[in-house]
Amino acid sequence: MGHYIPSGYMGDARDILLKQTRDVKKTYKGEGTSLEIIYAPRGPEGWSGLYWLEPANNWGGAPCGFNLKGAEKVTFWARGLTGDEVLTEVKIGGIKGKYPDSDTVSLKNVGLSKERQMYGIDLRGKKMSHIVGGFCIIFDKYNNPDGATVYIRDSIRNTNKKMKKSKLALIISLFVFSAGCEKTPVKDLLFPAINDSQTWNDQ
Repeated sequence: MGHYIPSGYMGDARDILLKQTRDVKKTYKGEGTSLEIIYAPRGPEGWSGLYWLEPANNWGGAPCGFNLKGAEKVTFWARGLTGDEVLTEVKIGGIKGKYPDSDTVSLKNVGLSKERQMYGIDLRGKKMSHIVGGFCIIFDKYNNPDGATVYIRDSIRNTNKKMKKSKLALIISLFVFSAGCEKTPVKDLLFPAINDSQTWNDQ
């Protein structure tokens, strides 16, 4: 089964770095990994972005993607190293090309703190039947003149309350890389569910 793959670098592509970390201060209690994203503004464009695409490097040129119809909200946990970091934009969808995404929705200028917080992207009313760009994060030099280091939980999930708990589908698994090309409904993307009662371990 395919997963969205972090392969769509944009802007000053060399200014953004992804790392997997097991530091307990950056992960959920009882969970294994968190994604460390480091932005160091050096390039001429003044911004860097990264898309999780299906499959890798698909900017709408291939008829791939997932049917996320029925997903009501996507949530993720994030924090900054210093608490001054700003995510210029976080979005789902927005890919153009011959086979474009059916819609796009985003959060802009998300200020992070040193404490982990949950953020949500409301998908209600959006056309999510064909999504190539499953997740996108953008930084810019204006909001982060000294750079940014942020930590995001390793899975981003759907929160449709109508789905059975066993059907709680993870829309993106940030550390599982495969090159599928599917149009599977979101309810059939079965990965281990995240329990809402889980918390971050700061010890």
